[in-house]
Amino acid sequence: LNTINKESKALKKKLASIESEGVQEKINALQQLITTYSDQMECTDSSIEHINGKIFGYTQIIDQIIERRQHNNKIELEIAELKKQCEEQFLDQKMYGYLKTAFGRKGIPALLIDSAIPQLQTISDELLQVATSGRMQIDFSTQKELKTGGTSESLEILCTDEKGPRDIAHFSGGEQKILRSIIRLTLAIFQSQRSNMKLQTLIIDEAFDALDSENSGNLLKVLEKVRTFFKKVVFVSHNEELLTDF
Repeated sequence: LNTINKESKALKKKLASIESEGVQEKINALQQLITTYSDQMECTDSSIEHINGKIFGYTQIIDQIIERRQHNNKIELEIAELKKQCEEQFLDQKMYGYLKTAFGRKGIPALLIDSAIPQLQTISDELLQVATSGRMQIDFSTQKELKTGGTSESLEILCTDEKGPRDIAHFSGGEQKILRSIIRLTLAIFQSQRSNMKLQTLIIDEAFDALDSENSGNLLKVLEKVRTFFKKVVFVSHNEELLTDF
């Protein structure tokens, strides 16, 4: 029995030793796992910190992009406003160009002159018929022939007689005086007929200066004709004979 007890104690001791060794192995294994997990957690923390750093950097970049986008939107609005102003200025400039053309030599004045020429021609022919018995004729034109060819807009006044059409400056002194007086009278009659103010009085100053008796008589006949266009014709002259005749 004693022997059996001893062997039993020995077996229990051995069993306790075996159990103790198994637990220690498990503890060691667990500690190893803990160490491994700790190392992995440190690596994960480092990765998370690195990722957070990248996220922060990306957030700053996004903020910069948003700020630039807002700035670009502002610039786009300013560009649109400037474009609108440019278009308005272009239209204004275009309109000013139309007005410049309309009121220039080739615009409304030229059109008015063109429409007036037939009436001016009729009046001057009527006066020249009295002054020269139809020997001369004044021609009004808005087209001037260029030496290089073609034409330009210009008021051209030529006088035609038996020698053909030419500038008034090529006539004699007395004839020039008569022709220029008739042109002035033609314009005065035209103005009185076209004016809404109904001009009824014509005043002529020293129209007979430097005229010989023949041309003075011819101009006097013209003034008699002019009387039919006005209620009152007044002319100033130092020639008492002409004043008496008129």
